[in-house]
Amino acid sequence: MSAVRRAVAEEHQLHVETLILPRPGALPRTTSGKVQRRRSRELLSDGGPKAW
Repeated sequence: MSAVRRAVAEEHQLHVETLILPRPGALPRTTSGKVQRRRSRELLSDGGPKAW
């Protein structure tokens, strides 16, 4: 994971505090197939990937 954080920092000048790599299909989606970003944030704050 540290290699991913380092690569993001070098390429995009961003600091990655939390990095989660969910399994395919683990993110909640709308009926049209878009990722439900608000619901994903709620799940992250409610316990992270274990809640998914």
